[in-house]
Amino acid sequence: ANTFCDHVFLHFFGDDRIYSSSSSMELSLFARMMRYEYVPMERLATLISGADQLTILPAQQVSSTLVDSSRVVTFLVPLGASPGASKGTLLFLIKDSVYQSLFADAIDDRVNTYIYQGDDLLYATEGFAAPEQYGGFGQTDRRTDIFGIGATCFALLTGHKGPADDPYIGEYMGGFSPAMRRILEKCLQKDPDLRYQDCQSLRRDFENLAEDNRRLRREAAQKAVGRLRTLFSRRTGN
Repeated sequence: ANTFCDHVFLHFFGDDRIYSSSSSMELSLFARMMRYEYVPMERLATLISGADQLTILPAQQVSSTLVDSSRVVTFLVPLGASPGASKGTLLFLIKDSVYQSLFADAIDDRVNTYIYQGDDLLYATEGFAAPEQYGGFGQTDRRTDIFGIGATCFALLTGHKGPADDPYIGEYMGGFSPAMRRILEKCLQKDPDLRYQDCQSLRRDFENLAEDNRRLRREAAQKAVGRLRTLFSRRTGN
């Protein structure tokens, strides 16, 4: 495993500790120290101790003294003959750069876009998936789609990949109008409770933005006409 994985950990079903090749620690402490960007420590501990089928946490920032602080893809592989009969879990951490190289063909064909959560197999594209699709911040709902709308708008307007894993989102939106920036920032909140709670609210803000843009264009056109009239009057003496 170490030929392609940066770190491997082992957890036995019913044990309160997790093991590496050189040490062990309590699972609760391990979960606290890992600090996944999108997966709360309670959720991580539950996933490790209860995994009964392959679980993939797509690339996200992991800040920890246990591993190199970087974006990693995490595989939870149950040890057992069948789901529900797991004897434990292997936890593989692969740096995103290594993962991108190893699975380049699969990534190009978009076959790596599945995310496991609970009993459901969700489909999403990395960079456009909401944090809750990575296993954090609770259940997916309509606000998950609102995040996707914001990520898509962001990509269309900036030319950059969706911002779910991008620390420079604010810099990319530097040229946006304040209103447009507020809309996208609200769509892209990590916590669903801080996003638009329904599409009707998002639609109203987009409609208000469009009306503001129409008003600004009218005002600009009126000013331009006024300047032309003034210039014409000066030249003709009328």
